[in-house]
Amino acid sequence: REAHSPKLFYTAVGLKLEEFSGRLQIEHRLAKNEKFQDQQ
Repeated sequence: REAHSPKLFYTAVGLKLEEFSGRLQIEHRLAKNEKFQDQQ
């Protein structure tokens, strides 16, 4: 039923991916900070 508007679908998927990668970057940064603090 949604197939008639692929644009909306791709927009929604794009937003989800952006949100997901943003979260990954934050977690990666936090993990790096923890490792850095452990070394001191």
